Amino acid sequence: MCNQLHAQDVQMKDHLARVDIILKAPELTLQFDSTGYSEFKDFKFFTKNGDTGIFFFDSAKVHLIDFNHDGLKDVIIEERRLHNATFIFANDGKNFHEIWAGPGSPVFIENAEETTVYMYSGYIGCIDIQLLFEVKIGSRNRVEEHLFSYHHQTQVQDLNQTFITKTFTGILRTTPAIDDTDTPDTCTGEMRKGNQIRAIENESVVVIKETSDWQMIIYTQMNNSIIAWVEKN
Repeated sequence: MCNQLHAQDVQMKDHLARVDIILKAPELTLQFDSTGYSEFKDFKFFTKNGDTGIFFFDSAKVHLIDFNHDGLKDVIIEERRLHNATFIFANDGKNFHEIWAGPGSPVFIENAEETTVYMYSGYIGCIDIQLLFEVKIGSRNRVEEHLFSYHHQTQVQDLNQTFITKTFTGILRTTPAIDDTDTPDTCTGEMRKGNQIRAIENESVVVIKETSDWQMIIYTQMNNSIIAWVEKN
């Protein structure tokens, strides 16, 4: 029982930290520091899909940091040629090896016993959700990823001072209104059920905001969390 309560406390603390980043993310700008990057001009970059080569990046979007505390400078790179994406490479002393890659721009780094890098991706075009990736990097380049997502119509603001855990059954929605109208997606043509995201039954959620009839909640499965509205039972 004590271990279960401790796990819940840790999860709540993590949620508070992530929501704090979400609230600040659109205005956050990482101060890239590429000092010394020219020393690695002959290093190759090895990606997870097997490609190798010497990449040429805009040094203004390269950040050097020893994220695994092995005494070697590792690399975080923001790529903007198509859509914003982030690549994280570990330095083995001879070359760089990709340990994580995904959409979004790096917006905040917490360099502690484990280094945590946050990537934020706003909605654009047909992508109507906003994403916050939390990537924790431990010793030997062990990576733990948690993804927070929410629809661009879900306004995450004016939240409760205290978050609480509840068990809930209902439909997750993008806005605090009941809309079950069949509507074709403007990009894919697939039919959508109004503002529905998904239904849940007897699931644990974290309530972060309340109105008279609705609650904004965090619903987590494994390492993925959704911020959505639910009608009060």
